[in-house]
Amino acid sequence: ILIHMKLKNLNLFIKEQIAKYPELEEGIKGLYHLCLAEIAEGGDESYEVDLCMFDVAELIEDHNVSK
Repeated sequence: ILIHMKLKNLNLFIKEQIAKYPELEEGIKGLYHLCLAEIAEGGDESYEVDLCMFDVAELIEDHNVSK
């Protein structure tokens, strides 16, 4: 149950970040789909969700720095 909550939280996080940074939608969705693919291939859900959230935050930080 906790893991599925992490996925729901990730989904919400992804939607929020796309709303804030529509210009990064493609990159954010790419990271999200990579996360789901890794989980489908047997990757640890908790680890993959945490990694995706970190990667999205890093993408946004890099974008903000380059403005």
